[in-house]
Amino acid sequence: MVRLNFTERCIQKWNPAYSRVCTFEVAWKSDASKKEMLVVYAKGAKGYESLLKLSTLYQQGLTWTKEMMEWIATHSEDLKIVLPPMDSEWVAANSKGRLEAVLKAVKEEYAGVEIAVGITREMVERGEFDKMREGIEAAGVIPVAFSVSRYLNTTDYFPWKVLQAIRLGETLSFTQEDATGSESLPEATSMTKMFQAVQCGVLLSNLEQFTKDLVVEIPLRDTMLPKFPVPGGKTSAEFLYELCEAAMLEMGVTTPIYVSRLKEELAVIHEMGFDDYFLIVWDIMRHAREQGIQTGAGRGSAAGSLVHISCILRS
Repeated sequence: MVRLNFTERCIQKWNPAYSRVCTFEVAWKSDASKKEMLVVYAKGAKGYESLLKLSTLYQQGLTWTKEMMEWIATHSEDLKIVLPPMDSEWVAANSKGRLEAVLKAVKEEYAGVEIAVGITREMVERGEFDKMREGIEAAGVIPVAFSVSRYLNTTDYFPWKVLQAIRLGETLSFTQEDATGSESLPEATSMTKMFQAVQCGVLLSNLEQFTKDLVVEIPLRDTMLPKFPVPGGKTSAEFLYELCEAAMLEMGVTTPIYVSRLKEELAVIHEMGFDDYFLIVWDIMRHAREQGIQTGAGRGSAAGSLVHISCILRS
């Protein structure tokens, strides 16, 4: 639910295209000691499928792999990459006069993928973008407006910090002054106004051009489950009721209080769109029993339901 709310809030605040995105830390092919953050965006449904694949590969070893590089190379038309400025090799290279060379090296490693570099409000205010622009454009890379957003509201900084400490296994020291952060999701109007004043709004126009095809439509709150092949032309809800009713008759549980409880549970299951889910679990349990595979009672709120006890456990 938290992720759905965040998605909806992003759509409300930045209404245009809200693409799906993954962030990875990548070691340079030429020098493994150098790290670069990649923000990979999806172009359409195929791009979203590629993000799922890349995310799965990354989580298997929590590191960037050759297989991920190869996947991007073979699906370059479905993805785009932004190089954020935080702790970035390309930003550090600018002070050494190597910005163009570094960005060209990145382009070579991800040939065929459209690449942009993220320019933040702070970089604009410090005059860094003015100094970088020539080298960025000479490398054939697009500079775009960029904002680091790690949580929705400034007051969400504390819980975000706690989660980071848990993830890293660190002890957290906190004061009242640390209760709010600066990396919340900004309002589109305030960011637009600020970036429009930079070199005739070039960062905003570049961003609009870069993101125009980064559109992935994923229906929110739709139940993404396979359909159970119900026999006899019945609906999933009807078949599930018949299974439960037969199981209760077999157990001799026919008193009105249990019949009423069963109907109430089935109504909730149907309202949530989980009829097929319960049938799929019932079928798995039935097959396991037929094959002599040991099964457990399950866990969670559904495990204590009458539907689960009468139908699934007695499959």
